[in-house]
Amino acid sequence: MKRDIKALSASQFDLLIIGAGIHGVAAAWAAARRGLSVALIEKEDFGGATSANSLKVIHGGLRYLQHLNIRRMRESISARARFLRMAPELVVPRSFLMPTFGTGTRSKLVMKIAMGMNDIISADRNNGVRADRRLPNCYVISRGELFKNLPQLDRPEFTGAAVWHDGFAENTDRLNLAFVLTAANAGAVVANYVRAEKLVVENRIATGVEAVDALSGAQITIRARQIINAAGPWFHTVKPELQRTWVKAYNLIVRKKWFGEFGLALESASDFHDPDAVVQRGKRNLFFVPWRDGTMIGTQYRFFPDDPDKRGITADEIAEFVREVNLMYPALDLKNEDVTLVHIGIMPALPGAAANAQPDKHSDIIDHEKAGGPRGLISIKGVKYTTGLSVGEDAAMLASEKLGRTWRELADELTGAEMPKTTKEKIVADEIVHAVRDEMACKLADVILRRTALGSFEFPGDAVLKSCADIMGRELGWDGKKIDAEIEDTRRIYRMHGLFS
Repeated sequence: MKRDIKALSASQFDLLIIGAGIHGVAAAWAAARRGLSVALIEKEDFGGATSANSLKVIHGGLRYLQHLNIRRMRESISARARFLRMAPELVVPRSFLMPTFGTGTRSKLVMKIAMGMNDIISADRNNGVRADRRLPNCYVISRGELFKNLPQLDRPEFTGAAVWHDGFAENTDRLNLAFVLTAANAGAVVANYVRAEKLVVENRIATGVEAVDALSGAQITIRARQIINAAGPWFHTVKPELQRTWVKAYNLIVRKKWFGEFGLALESASDFHDPDAVVQRGKRNLFFVPWRDGTMIGTQYRFFPDDPDKRGITADEIAEFVREVNLMYPALDLKNEDVTLVHIGIMPALPGAAANAQPDKHSDIIDHEKAGGPRGLISIKGVKYTTGLSVGEDAAMLASEKLGRTWRELADELTGAEMPKTTKEKIVADEIVHAVRDEMACKLADVILRRTALGSFEFPGDAVLKSCADIMGRELGWDGKKIDAEIEDTRRIYRMHGLFS
């Protein structure tokens, strides 16, 4: 996969996709494999914004039972099965546990019914999934079994726990990149660090975009017969009149690992009203998901009226999140210094709920020809990583139909869907060179945060940054000044994500 800026302006594409989060890369993957000429551009690095903020759970929509929304649940179940089939090295089964208590919606009886309904609704969840990636049935355990497995949950009100199973993608960055690599192998022209600045509209028809190569400053025009706007919170860059409200979604990454290999759902201390739910729980869940040497905790939301380029986290926001965790479960004894990093994403807000900072729950594909123009433009409002695959694919199918092309059913396949070997303890120079030569790593942060497992859990240290920068510098011809600039820029990104030293 080579970065070829000239190829972006050399000819007219069938389809231009703006934004390489999970929705955009899935659209490129689906369209290129069906023979469309595709261009995919991203203003930063592939999957480096909202798609990088995820609890990494490829979930089957169990929570939609409280909404009685079986259709959405089935969409999630289908998407989860596809990920388990197509990326078995990256997506694996993970068990989740939710304590039961009382006589209401969290009682053992109600949870047993819910787990049974989930098994029935997802009866085909393992179709085509290889044996070691299949998800077992749900079940409910007794109080004694709960405390035997997790003695730290010894609270008098707990009567047992419900246990269910979902997919878990330890490295969503590699998963996202696998869609890009597969699209490129199928003929798509892909480029990171290309910023779309203006939609080109002629006679009420979208014919392309004016863009800038952020690495060279070169101005380019990319022409296409259909355009998909998958730019997420940069949505307005392509269509300024499309006003949205946004929430900042963030997850704490902490060094502590309390619950073994179980993911855990615990009720927050504050009251919560879900406007979509038929059955109200009165509280919302925070999830504790074991990951690498610690735990991800999430998700917290705040109203976000700012420029998405200014996304970041403050020490006060981290401290507030830590206080909430300790208020809901004091035995965890979480401290600010336990937080290694904060993953941050900007999501569409639930309409009318900005004051409550609730994220929208419904993805949408907007055909601008039907919504008042211009013709040739499709926009994606995406809200979930799990269904990003199917939503992106549906947008590509709509574009294909508008081009008069027949949409063929194809078997799912991915290139490059394997775990990286480079870690903080073992820097594999060949892997970094491969990331530069064949995976379009252009900046030090691309390697540290996304092509390898070096730095998405915690800041790997200046010595690691220097070692990797030297390897990249030899490949890319960086001088000492450029190497120092790349190290400082990578530190800046870490400061944005909670590294304040």
